[in-house]
Amino acid sequence: MGTRPSWSETISPHRVSSERSRRVREAVRETGYTQALAVGNGLARRAQGPYALRRVTVRRSTDVAEFERLVDGRGLTRVFARDRALTKGYTVVRRARRLAAHVRR
Repeated sequence: MGTRPSWSETISPHRVSSERSRRVREAVRETGYTQALAVGNGLARRAQGPYALRRVTVRRSTDVAEFERLVDGRGLTRVFARDRALTKGYTVVRRARRLAAHVRR
């Protein structure tokens, strides 16, 4: 305590609006963190900036060979296809729930 943090991991389980993302990045920066990770299952690029660095998910089942492929950027589309489908599906569910709640009001 009392020292400035040098790393922050800011991860959202689903996509958030660009306004919310901007507010989260500002809060992380103002707190003194120098970096933050974002959901993306991809390799970080300079254009992303230090407060929205993409990362890959390493699971318990990820072996050394697969880890090497991921770090090299090979097979990212194939490995994370299921994750992307689930994320898109859950986005539809959340929007439907929000719409249903709005209609009930």
